Amino acid sequence: MLGELERIENELQVQKNMLISLQSESEQQELLLSDKQEYLNQVLAEKRAHQVHVKNRLAAYYRLGSVGLMNVVFASESLPELLDFKEYFGLMVQHDHAIIQTYLGQINESNRAREEHAREKLRLMMLAEKVNQNEMRLNQIREEKNLLLKQVNTEQNLYEQAVSEIEEAAADLAATLQKLQASSQPQPTVAQKEPQSATAEKTPPKIEQVLQQGFPGQKGLLNPPVEGSVITHFRQKIPGKFDSFTIADGIDIKVNKGQEIKAVYDGKIIHSGYLRGYGNLLIIDHGQQYFSLLSRAADFYKKEGEKVATGEIIGMTGEGDPLYGEGLHFEIRKGSNPEDPMLWLKKNAFPLETSSREIP
Repeated sequence: MLGELERIENELQVQKNMLISLQSESEQQELLLSDKQEYLNQVLAEKRAHQVHVKNRLAAYYRLGSVGLMNVVFASESLPELLDFKEYFGLMVQHDHAIIQTYLGQINESNRAREEHAREKLRLMMLAEKVNQNEMRLNQIREEKNLLLKQVNTEQNLYEQAVSEIEEAAADLAATLQKLQASSQPQPTVAQKEPQSATAEKTPPKIEQVLQQGFPGQKGLLNPPVEGSVITHFRQKIPGKFDSFTIADGIDIKVNKGQEIKAVYDGKIIHSGYLRGYGNLLIIDHGQQYFSLLSRAADFYKKEGEKVATGEIIGMTGEGDPLYGEGLHFEIRKGSNPEDPMLWLKKNAFPLETSSREIP
């Protein structure tokens, strides 16, 4: 059951990433098309300006032809005046020749710019069609997911199977965190023994000072990962279908769609993405065997192996998950053992709200 849901979630994520990529490419294409249109307008404006000049000059040459070039030449009163006329007339012809060549070049350039603009416009239309197809596929996948969840919630055997698989997934996650805890245990070192004098006093290790360093010293001081109100408390019984219930290993925070999710403390991402039994899950290793877990988000921005800082934006809330629960799920664990997140957060981190669910 969860395997099928995982397949759907993975395909959904692939399509979402593809949609984001296509939308970004479409935006870039629109900018490129706008630049091409601006350039085409500029070329056409220059072409029209030269076209007016060429028309006027051709009209002048036509009128000169009716008067007769020889009449103009022999109308000169002196040889210097005739030579000046020849020089100026030659320069005018050269200038007009250059203008005509420029005009002809602009005709070719405007045709080329039109063709390029048409190609880019066609490419934009093709991208828009791809975006439309991708959105249709996304809707199909969402409908497939909703149908599966509806079957789970209405058919007892499927629901019990899903609950059983979720419990197995929780056990797998606990085992993984336990391994991480074991691997992060400091290895004892053999110190060389030194003779102690009879008067030397043993100095007790500053255990409390050591414990106050890093994450353990943040108890009661952390800001919540998101603004909202608590709707499920730690160790609360959560009623399910068909007289079943589960016990919360963390808290559920009621949020609005599109809110920023922030890291509660410095750490390193050890998991980011879909995890069977949890949905979209982010796990941050804060060191000293402490981990924070966040799930049911619309998106997480960080990848496995990346470091995060306290208060850094790491994701965005969504609409919850019909199978895994309502709101943003938040846990704090020492190794594989869950701890009450409310004991780690500042007082009044959330507005006072009485949960509608039973707290044992």
